[in-house]
Amino acid sequence: MIQIYMMREELLPEKAEACVGSRFSFTGKQENTAVPAQELRLSRTGSKAASTPPAVMPAQERTFFRAEDQAVSTPPAVILAQEHWRRIERCAAAQDKRRRLMGCLLTAWAFYDYKRTALQEKEDGVVEWTLPAFVWQDGGKPFLPEEPDFCFSISHSGAFAVCAAAAVPIGADIQKKRPVSSGLARRVFTEAERQALEEAGEKQEELFFRLWSAKEAYVKYTGRGMRQGMQTFTAQPEQGRILEQKPGKTAGLMEICLPGEKDYCISVCCAERDDIILKKVDAPIVICCAGESGNPSARQSIK
Repeated sequence: MIQIYMMREELLPEKAEACVGSRFSFTGKQENTAVPAQELRLSRTGSKAASTPPAVMPAQERTFFRAEDQAVSTPPAVILAQEHWRRIERCAAAQDKRRRLMGCLLTAWAFYDYKRTALQEKEDGVVEWTLPAFVWQDGGKPFLPEEPDFCFSISHSGAFAVCAAAAVPIGADIQKKRPVSSGLARRVFTEAERQALEEAGEKQEELFFRLWSAKEAYVKYTGRGMRQGMQTFTAQPEQGRILEQKPGKTAGLMEICLPGEKDYCISVCCAERDDIILKKVDAPIVICCAGESGNPSARQSIK
C-alpha cells in the first residue's frame, strides 16, 4: 500500500518559514472535507480497460488521521528537528523555504501514521510528534537511518507539495505544466519517448509532463538522482512501467489524476504497481511557537 500525503501552500500562514523551533497543529474542521472518494482515482491507462474510466479508489480515501483503525483521535502537533530548519533557512527564496517546510510537514505526518501505534498521548490529549533529521544517500535521496522500513519521497511544484510513503523503496514527483525549453526533450528523453511525443498531436504538452514526472519519480525511486542519466531508461506511462535500457529491468509506474487540477500530474514509482491512498490536508495549519523559556504554555499561534 502506498500513501500519498498532499497539501496546498495556501494552507500555511504567512511567514511560516521563519518560525524556527515551532510546533505545528491543525485548526478548523476535522471531518472529511476532501473531494468525494469517487473522484480520487488511479490512472491505469494502457491496460485492457484503457477505454473505460480510470479505476476508482473507493472508501479508502481518508482525511488526515481519521482512519478507522487509528488509536489517537487528535491530530498531532509536529516538531521539526533543528536540521530541518537549517535546511529551510539555506533556501534563498521565501517560496522555496515554504515548499521545503511543506515537504517536512507531510513527511512528519506520514511518519506519524507509520509509528502511531507506539505513540503516547500527553495528559491534555495532544500528541507532539518530532520528525528526526534526514540522512541523504549519495544520489540525494533522504531517509531515516533508524527506520529502514519507512520509505518516503518528497516533491513540490506550483502550489502543491506531496510526500509518498510506503514500506518499500519509492519515488514520487509532482509537476505543474509550464513553458519549457524546446530543446529539453532532446536532452533528457530517449528516442522512444521523443517518438511518442511526436505522435501525441494536440496532447503533446500533457504527455511531456507525464514523461518528465515519471522520469523524476524513477530517479528518486532508485536513489541515484540525476547522475543516473535521464536517457538510460524509458518511461512508458501507457504501460504503467519504467524500462531501463541496460540491463532491461522494469519498475512499476502509477499516475494520479487530481480532480479539478488539470495543470498538475503526479507520478509514483516502485518495484511493482500497488494500491494508493491519497490523503489531503484540507484545514489551515496553525503554527505554535514556544516561548523563550521553551514552555509550551507560553506558545502563541501564528495565523
